[in-house]
Amino acid sequence: AATVAAPVVAETVTSTDESVVSAAAELAREEYGTGRTAVTELVFAFLREPDARPQVVARLADHVDRAERQRRDVDGLFE
Repeated sequence: AATVAAPVVAETVTSTDESVVSAAAELAREEYGTGRTAVTELVFAFLREPDARPQVVARLADHVDRAERQRRDVDGLFE
């Protein structure tokens, strides 16, 4: 539910980069069942802590950037 709610909330917060929150929500979905929770915890923090949203979004952006770099690094590696 949090991965659905976070992008919707991001749309209503004017200072929030919606694309970062949407990408982070997707990463949180990918974390499900893996034992990793870093991005999921930040998505929950985004929803629960309105005053901390700028800092949380900055940390989410770091995770999203790292995931995109990892995908680019292995893209085409096994073709």
